[in-house]
Order: sequence, then structure tokens, then C-alpha cells
Amino acid sequence: MIVTAIYTFFIIGVCAFVLSFNWKTKRLYTNYTLIPYRIPILGHLFDFLKDANQFIFDNFAKYGSIFTANICGQRFTFLLDVHDLLTMTKNPSLVFSGSEMVTTIFGSRRVEKDIQEDIAQVLHKTIYPQTLQRSDALNALTVRFVESFHQSLEKDRMSSNEEWRQCTLFDLCHRFIFGASTRALFGDIEDEELKELETNFVTFNDKFYVFSRGLPVWFYKLFYRSAYQAREKGIKLLIKQRPNQSEFITAAREFYEEKHGDVFSPTDVGARMMIFFWASLGNTIPATFWVLYYLLTTDKGRVLEVLRDEILTHGENMNEMKVADSVINETLRLIGNVFLMRCTYKEDGTSLDLHDGRQLHIHPKDLVCYYPTISHYDKSIFPDPYKFQYDRFLHLDKLPGSYMPFGIGKSMCPGRFFVRNEVKTILITLVKEIELELVDFNYQQRPRFRKECVGTGVMVPDRDVKVRYRFKKQ
Repeated sequence: MIVTAIYTFFIIGVCAFVLSFNWKTKRLYTNYTLIPYRIPILGHLFDFLKDANQFIFDNFAKYGSIFTANICGQRFTFLLDVHDLLTMTKNPSLVFSGSEMVTTIFGSRRVEKDIQEDIAQVLHKTIYPQTLQRSDALNALTVRFVESFHQSLEKDRMSSNEEWRQCTLFDLCHRFIFGASTRALFGDIEDEELKELETNFVTFNDKFYVFSRGLPVWFYKLFYRSAYQAREKGIKLLIKQRPNQSEFITAAREFYEEKHGDVFSPTDVGARMMIFFWASLGNTIPATFWVLYYLLTTDKGRVLEVLRDEILTHGENMNEMKVADSVINETLRLIGNVFLMRCTYKEDGTSLDLHDGRQLHIHPKDLVCYYPTISHYDKSIFPDPYKFQYDRFLHLDKLPGSYMPFGIGKSMCPGRFFVRNEVKTILITLVKEIELELVDFNYQQRPRFRKECVGTGVMVPDRDVKVRYRFKKQ
């Protein structure tokens, strides 16, 4: 996450400092490039916000796998060779600063370093493995999602009278996922509260990429008031405990309230719940959109027929859905988009021994960033990388080390297995119960990625696709 930008009114003094700092940097760093910039203090901010993906790819082509950008006073060193990734993630002096993300995006209060380390330790070593990744806990959560999903689906079936209905694909995926996922995690939420949560989620999520840039609170209050207020309303709604909430939410809530109740207010706990709430929806909904989009548009829907054969052969055994797994993996390769960041707080910084023999020195508070999309589109790793190939991962015993749409290490998405099960549930339903077709689809106007949302997880489409659907006769 981007550390809070440095603002000052002493322009002349700051400019002199920046020029001096850049000169020293060029002396110390002889094996990579500090990208030149024209605007003091802001540096590459506007280019990065406009299209971070293009910014990284352009500089990768121009300067190679290591270069440094200045983004509003924060130095980012991009380390883009996959062979150097473990050197970065295994360095004990480089840490993943999740506390900054929690504070800037979701509004939870800052906590002391020892408390933050305890939270990270308990979440990653105990709560996530026991409540999201252990097979029985994952199965229970999936069953709860399936039950809630089919309840909402049955209401839709009853009102449709098995007639064709027209909508957009993203809206359909949102309706499939939102209520079922929220109730699976947070329990029996009343319909009115669910609608209020949904309204606030949509407003906040639309500007989520701005909050992920780590700007000061006053900036959001002034320029993104609606999104800021929607986040705060969502937090208040999530303070409340509800019957039948998941084992995961129960464990996390009890940990915050009982062990750190002297630090966290109810609003702080609500903000922590907001993290889980957004994470369960903000990436799952667009991921489902892209999976269905590629299935509908690739080889005139032939892939969907292959998937149908698999599901009809193996029933609803998700562990046997190898084609579905390959489809999901290939989709995430194309649209998974995260920044893997580390920072050092050591006074003298730290050094990385790179795979080619060079040594890279990292100054204190510099951010080191790996961008997996670079390797996901590397033709030496994935031939014809810009093409969707549903069977690309079908016969692999394990995923390549260069494939990491969910992140890596402590920054890896803890709910990745649940996300897969949610998408597979949609696919099973699509094959068995629903007919889904494109309407007036024009390939020349196909959806692409919202450029401003780069680095926030799964890429959001910049436009929707018209579809129609109807329920099969029972």
C-alpha cells in the first residue's frame, strides 16, 4: 500500500532536498535507474494514477527489471524479475505493512507495532487456517453460501415464470454473489439491513482504488465524501453481531474484542469487519464476471460445453472439477492484478542479493514492489499470453512459481479457497439450472480493464455486457 503522501508548503526547501536526495541516490545505486520526473514532490503521481499498469510495463521495457519511481514523495523500487521474488519476500528486514492498509483504506485506528505483530500472528497462524482453510470449516462455509445462494435463486425463479430476462453480466454476478456471500460470513442479516449494506458497498467499492492509494483522511472527506460516508455507514452496520455468523467472523471478532478490547472500540472492530466484508466481495464479483465472460465469448461457447460435460460427469464434487479449476486459474492469470509490497524500517536499510550477482540496497521506508502481472504476461512462461486458453493449467501437477494472482506469503488472500468454491457454485448452477446468452455482443466494444483500479486485486471491467437468462424447466 502507498504510504501517506508528504505534503509541505515550503516548496523551495523541499525541491532542494529532493534534488539533493536524487543525486545521492544515483551515487549509491549504480545498478538500476531512478526514473526522471518533471514535477517536484509529486514525481510520477499523475502517470501512476492514470494507468499504473501501462506505467510499469513502459518503464520495464525501457529500464529493465529494476527501477525506482517517486510517487508523491514515496520512493517505489520495482523489482520485476520473478527470480528475485524470494530474495525479497524472505528478507527478514523487509516487512509487509498491513497496518497501513487497514488504516488508510478501512479507517481502523493505528496500533503499536507489538499489537500489530500479534494481530498478524494470530490471524495468519491460527484464525485463517482454522476457519477458512481447514477442510471442514471451508466445507461448512461453502454449504452456507450454497444454501443462501439457492434461496435467492428460488425467489428469482418464482418471479420469472421461466421467461427470458435481460440484464447485464456484472449486475447478474453481483446478484449471485452479494447476498449469499454476506450471509454466509456475517449470519442472518435482515433484508433491509442487507440492502443498506449493499448500497454502501457499491458506493465505496466504486472508489476503492482511491482509498488504496493511501492519501490523507482529509482528502477523502473533501473530494470523495460519498464514498467516505458509505464506508463509515458500512462499518456501523458491521459492528452488530448476528445469529449464525461464520466460525471465521466469530473467531476474528472475539479476538479483537477480548484480547485487544482495551485498544479497539466497537467502531474499530467494525472497521476490521469491513476488511473481511469488502475482501469477500470486491474481488469475487469481478472474478465471476470475467470467468463467465470468457466462457461465453471463447470459441463461441464451446468451452462452456466442455465444462458442462465435466459437471454432468462428476456431479457437484468440486474437488473433481479440473476443467473449472483451469478456467478459473487462466482467468485469474489474465485479470488478477496485485502489488506485492515490502518495506524496511531499519535505520541503515537493507540489501538484496539478486539472482544475477548484483546487490540492491534499499533505504529505510522505501517500498519494494513486485508486480506479478509482468510474469503472467511473459510469453517465455505462458506462450501466447494475451489469449484465454481454458486448458492452459489443465494438465499441470502444480501451479508455476511465477503464477500468483492471490499474492504471496503474508499478503496472500486467506479466502482464496472459498472464492474458488463460490465461483464453482455459480458454474454448477449455470450448467444445471440456467440458460445464459450474450445479447448484441460486439467484440470491438468488448470490456477492458478500468485503468485506475490497477493493483487492487481483480481487475474491474470498464464496461458491462448485455446478457439474457432463464431458468430451465424442472
